[in-house]
Amino acid sequence: MAAIVGAATRHRTVEVGGDIPHLAEWERILRSWHDVIDEYIRQVTARLGYSDVPWWFNERANVGILAGAIWRAGPGHVCLEEYSVERGTGDDRGPGRCDLWLQTPSTSWDLEAKAMWPNTADGWNDDVLSSRLDVAKEQLKSIPRGDRADCGIAACFVLPKFVRRDDDEGYRDDALRVLDRLRSIASSRRRGPRVILGAYILDDDEAVALAAHDGSVYPGVIFVGRQVRGYGSGE
Repeated sequence: MAAIVGAATRHRTVEVGGDIPHLAEWERILRSWHDVIDEYIRQVTARLGYSDVPWWFNERANVGILAGAIWRAGPGHVCLEEYSVERGTGDDRGPGRCDLWLQTPSTSWDLEAKAMWPNTADGWNDDVLSSRLDVAKEQLKSIPRGDRADCGIAACFVLPKFVRRDDDEGYRDDALRVLDRLRSIASSRRRGPRVILGAYILDDDEAVALAAHDGSVYPGVIFVGRQVRGYGSGE
């Protein structure tokens, strides 16, 4: 069984930007997301006896953790994953799915998510994040207007992956450098940011104990969300 340093040593970030008051609803959701990740690590390690983190699997697993956080965020928070929607218009209209619908006390949201695994702190292509968010945005905009929630959010789960080192040090710092770059990229739109950032990053000891596999270490997860302008009635 892995030794757990403790939740207090983990880096947690919530940053909500932009000029629309209902973006602040995401602060409560992402604080709950941190709590759900804490609980997953505690339950799996203490009760099942093996080391694991919930973020290194795939996009779908990460959306599931976020959904759990929404349900636990407080009264008035509900959500539905992988629900059926119509996409397109006219002859191109047909069945599809949306990753997540959620309702907060004041606003409903449609969310499409992607995932990416940058494998260095400094040597990856910044365009990858923008392209992931653009694809998610176009998928949201393919939902007919009459079927949309109040707001849409294009999201990406960024899952830093680093080659394991002999000294087993520096993974947390590298992940924080990735976070700094993502903050800059996600906010670099001319009309001003409507950006949500959440991060959960282990210290080096826990990253090695819990999130090392096949010669790589996955020290944390970063959620990047960008509100889609002109999407629904909640603009």
